[in-house]
Amino acid sequence: MRYKTNPNWYENELIVDVKEVTEEEAKRRLEEHPDKWKKTEDGIELSDEDALTLIKTSVIIDHWSTLDFQIEDKESFVVGYIKTKSRTE
Repeated sequence: MRYKTNPNWYENELIVDVKEVTEEEAKRRLEEHPDKWKKTEDGIELSDEDALTLIKTSVIIDHWSTLDFQIEDKESFVVGYIKTKSRTE
């Protein structure tokens, strides 16, 4: 297995892109998962305004990597797909 690198990335492997969460993006995230944003870990219920502030001041991390698999023996491999449930399912 090989993975993609880039000299502009952190240690040639990780790209970090920081973007401000816009009002529209915050509203979209709140509409998609209201329970996630309106209820704190302590069980405190937040107003929509407070939940939007929480979303806009949060650090939302999206990460990815690119892997390149090289098949050395075309007769001895299996391709599989693993799907995990999200917290909302």
